[in-house]
Amino acid sequence: MRRFGVLAGVLAVGLMLRLHALSPYIFYPDGYQSLMVARNLQTAHRAVATMGPGGLLYPDLFGWTRPAYSALIALGSGLGLRPVVAAQGINMMAGLAAIVLAYHLGGRLLASRRAGLAAAALLAVSYGPVVWGGFVLSEALSVLMLLLVIWQAGRRHDFALGALLALATLTRYEYAILLLPTLAFAVRPFSWARVGAVLGSYMLLVALAFALIHPFAYGPAAALAQMGGLPLITLGLMTAVLLVALAGKFLTQNVKNSPLRSVIVALPAILAVTALIVLPSARGFLATDPLIAIAAVTGLTLMLRRPQHRALALYLLAGVTLLAVIYARINPTMDRYWTHLIPFLLLPAAYAVITLCRRRAMLALFALLFTIQVIISAIGLRGEPGNPWFQPGYEAVAARRITGLVPSNAVIVAALPEPYYLITGRTTQSIADRPPYIFLPPELKSRPLYIIQDEAMRRLFPRFSALLDEKLQDNKAAQLKVGTDFRYITQIIPEHQPLTMYKTNQSELTAVIH
Repeated sequence: MRRFGVLAGVLAVGLMLRLHALSPYIFYPDGYQSLMVARNLQTAHRAVATMGPGGLLYPDLFGWTRPAYSALIALGSGLGLRPVVAAQGINMMAGLAAIVLAYHLGGRLLASRRAGLAAAALLAVSYGPVVWGGFVLSEALSVLMLLLVIWQAGRRHDFALGALLALATLTRYEYAILLLPTLAFAVRPFSWARVGAVLGSYMLLVALAFALIHPFAYGPAAALAQMGGLPLITLGLMTAVLLVALAGKFLTQNVKNSPLRSVIVALPAILAVTALIVLPSARGFLATDPLIAIAAVTGLTLMLRRPQHRALALYLLAGVTLLAVIYARINPTMDRYWTHLIPFLLLPAAYAVITLCRRRAMLALFALLFTIQVIISAIGLRGEPGNPWFQPGYEAVAARRITGLVPSNAVIVAALPEPYYLITGRTTQSIADRPPYIFLPPELKSRPLYIIQDEAMRRLFPRFSALLDEKLQDNKAAQLKVGTDFRYITQIIPEHQPLTMYKTNQSELTAVIH
């Protein structure tokens, strides 16, 4: 009964931190992509649709590759919640469920209730799940899905494991890379029948999801072209995992007391030091999640030294390595991506805590580090003057300001079209920074165009913005000050000029351009 009281206290801390992190700001493009796909699923019953009749076809390939999160947002919207509220509610429930699951995971895979409590406590105060869970981002749900995969991999329910792997992949497409190491850990001793059961349920659920959301509005060939070299990279990484798994099994089981075995045991520290030297995102993760980062490296080293935990340690290490390589390829400076490594770091970190904190001095040190982690996570992104990440975004405010100024039959043209479509409901198109700049289908060529020259237009499409300044000054329909900074990725840019809205049409714009 006492441990359930401790777990309740941990949940309370996790809940307070997550409530404190809630923000109305929506990151571009990730947050808007999730909201747009949710709207498409709710209104068009498909992941890819146009922004109003004749509007921009949206999103492209990688924009709809997290349909699980968007589907849940659409479900919440169908129940009467505002999409942003639905998304944050999903994050809150997923975050608390992940804490409870971490408790059960530690108890099952490490055979220790103390390890379960340590895992739950570490996850409750971890910076990534707390901070990014406050925004319309899929990180909170993704952490829960990966914990479910790890939990199921320790059981012998192959169809359920395949289904959870599929759901995880539908939450974040890059999780497909985890299929092979999960099979290597879960299917022991090896059995083709069990592998077939996992793969069969995995492919069946993924195919069913694609059949329901039918995202290939532009055809599979175009989708594959957008993926570039990702399939080859994925194949290469999966092959490398297979070779490492075979080598790891040989080295740790058959070559006892050899120098090669010592190298395997030292591998977590070697990889951690390499990541810190090479990747800015790894250094960012250490700065914001030092407790899990340090404890996980220590715990993996300890687990690799013990035969009963060695297979689990190799599996978790493989998951960490593969995801780190994928995210380094996507963006080596984005420490937010390291949130997705936390499910694989959590159990080793908990193992280090229960192993090393048997002495009072170490327990006091852990309590100090835990307190520091709580403070880091509570501050989160609030450290900047004015709390810019806890105010509505420039583009959202701008879209609300112009809603009553744009007639229902007009076509909005904007550099960042998603917020203007979601908030105004008007048909929306985007532009290119080369002639003819705007590509409209025939049915829109006679309708009025309302071109939004905002901070995004001026910075992302300077040639077209200069054309507006030079040749469309007589077409100004409105000019207004948005009143907030323009935030794009990690940049915070003061509003230098007011938003200007130009009214024109396709034929007039074509004549001006030429």
